[in-house]
Amino acid sequence: MKFVVGDAHQLMVVGRVLDLLSERHGLARMTIDAATTRLHMIQDVFFAIARALDWNAMAQHFVESLFRRKGYEWPRPGEAVPIQDMAECNDLDVTLLRRDFRQWLTAEVMRDTEIRSWVSPHRFSSGSMVSCVASERSGRPLSPPGLPATMGALCCARCVGG
Repeated sequence: MKFVVGDAHQLMVVGRVLDLLSERHGLARMTIDAATTRLHMIQDVFFAIARALDWNAMAQHFVESLFRRKGYEWPRPGEAVPIQDMAECNDLDVTLLRRDFRQWLTAEVMRDTEIRSWVSPHRFSSGSMVSCVASERSGRPLSPPGLPATMGALCCARCVGG
């Protein structure tokens, strides 16, 4: 986290450079104004950052990237698609694709030390992820206890189909 103080022109120049750098390195960049966020209250800074991020777009990107890394075509890039459409597009059985997706997602979450540190092992397991992904049938996202809502977005019906 970096803070920049300057006049309007300086902030514009710094903003452009940060846009280029963040795009090059796959990072998100946002502006938080001290006039609306109490910078001395670190939780307010984190809440402002969380509000500024497009969690749905990041979840969509994560899921699409996961399928691409596994060699599958995403039928409509940038859009959430039902798992049935994914199976049809890739000429696969939907049951097998759903099973594979659950395994991939569980492996990704367990490998990601940042996500794993949010949730202790006794509260999160592949079974929790499976029940989360299984919620696609109800059409409602289901976040297992202790799973951050943003992680729940990765396995909700909007991201893996309904």
